[in-house]
Amino acid sequence: MLTALLIAAAVLLLPGLALGWVLRLGAVRMAALAGPFAVLLLGGAGVVLAWAGVAFAAPQVLLVLAAPVLLAIAVSTRRGLPRLPLRRGWPVVAAGIVAAVAIAWFGLSATAPWGAANQSYDGVFHANVVSSILATGDASSFDLYSIARIGGDGVEFYPGGWHALVATVAMLSGASVPVAEAAVWVGVGALVWVPGVVALADALFGRGPQPRVLLSATALAAAAFPLFPGLLLAWGTIFPTGLAMALLPAGLALLVRAVERGGLREVLLPGALWLGAAGLAHPRSLLSLVAVAAPLAIVVLARLIRFGWQRRRRLTIAAIAASAALLIGGLGAVYLYLVRSYGLAERSLADRLNGGPATATDDLPTALLQSLTMSPALPTGQPAPHAWLLALLCAAALALLLLRGPHRWVAASVLLVIGLYTAAAGSNDDWAKVLTGAWYKDRYRLITLLPMLLAPVLGFAAARIAHGLRDRPKAKRMSAAAAGAVALAIAAVTAGPVAVRDAAAASYAVPASGGLIDADDAAVMAEMPGIVPAGSA
Repeated sequence: MLTALLIAAAVLLLPGLALGWVLRLGAVRMAALAGPFAVLLLGGAGVVLAWAGVAFAAPQVLLVLAAPVLLAIAVSTRRGLPRLPLRRGWPVVAAGIVAAVAIAWFGLSATAPWGAANQSYDGVFHANVVSSILATGDASSFDLYSIARIGGDGVEFYPGGWHALVATVAMLSGASVPVAEAAVWVGVGALVWVPGVVALADALFGRGPQPRVLLSATALAAAAFPLFPGLLLAWGTIFPTGLAMALLPAGLALLVRAVERGGLREVLLPGALWLGAAGLAHPRSLLSLVAVAAPLAIVVLARLIRFGWQRRRRLTIAAIAASAALLIGGLGAVYLYLVRSYGLAERSLADRLNGGPATATDDLPTALLQSLTMSPALPTGQPAPHAWLLALLCAAALALLLLRGPHRWVAASVLLVIGLYTAAAGSNDDWAKVLTGAWYKDRYRLITLLPMLLAPVLGFAAARIAHGLRDRPKAKRMSAAAAGAVALAIAAVTAGPVAVRDAAAASYAVPASGGLIDADDAAVMAEMPGIVPAGSA
């Protein structure tokens, strides 16, 4: 397992960091985009190699991963070696390590015993896809879905970023598919999610006071929410969606930089690369990005209207009318597409999204309380502990943001996510299906958006408090920092990480009877290598 973990870390970090260095992204964005770049490299390589008739095998994969590193070495001979931000940035690095260790503990304990197969239906599918890559050498996102649609006609896209990552770790480490899956999941949570959230905090609040406190507190807060990345390991298990969700903070950070800081040229190429990675991880995650960024779009639109109204009112009115017409026309086109593609005329919306996680099991007030206390009913049917202290800290941080901070639209995004979760978990009416259908009306895919938004807000609050205490004696400042760290730790512990971990571990347990694989099946499978000749089908 240790070998698989080390290789997963190397795959997720080294090529992406090298590419970030070539693009002059800076330390924070280099770390945040290293994982997305790795997904793009391997997922893209799967498509290109299949198109060229070349197997997705260890030599070819190593060449793909080595290319950015060799390019960075060539560039460094002219530019000089990059400077590690350890002298002034060590608190951020230390906080990131603490957060990574906490997430790794969660993942390793949830997937133990290492090597156990994930027994959820989604988990079996994803393991079979990785096994297919290892057996056939085909990792193209345009071929992977054939494993579930045998004999199907035409080309159907299924994102293969996750599967390419796991297959790569399995090939290079010699680990089994379940072990490689666990290693990649830990790597994604610790080395993709945490840097991405830190980069989002830097994009939102990095120009404010106490930037090191901001980034350090955000890194710690990123590991304080059991909702992500833990909950998606417990539900499904939807590995590609979890990977795509881990990529979202870096993408939102690039969007904020482009819109709010006027840095479109600066983020154009990294943004395009991130977009490709998001598409290969799970393109449906882009709908989540659109949802949480909608308040930002409204703010920018209002600024443009105000700016134009002060200068050319007629032109502004014409632009507003044209935009409204395009919006109405676009919504109409989407409706017609849904009617024709999904047969809404023959089968009403009321007959859809009525099974599995799409079915609301609570009423609206209960669902609202769950979202406010970040305590959804777990996939095992057990209620999650109410995260009262963590919710209180987040509420106080949001209040401080509304009073003193920039980017108040983030609070609107939080409320939007809460509303979407409440609709998904608390109502089976058509209006709830319309609002949340893009997420399959799945409450878990929605509530896991909250940590991405709330962790940077907690970091902002910590930075503001540290700035307010800047003139106090060092002992009082250190005491305040220690109190804040203890409060966050208690909030994280009381937010139910053990309950979520146990729910995740249920997918790996081997029951005495029932389930996809019971104890008798496992015993037979353990004896098969000594019974069946090697290479036999």
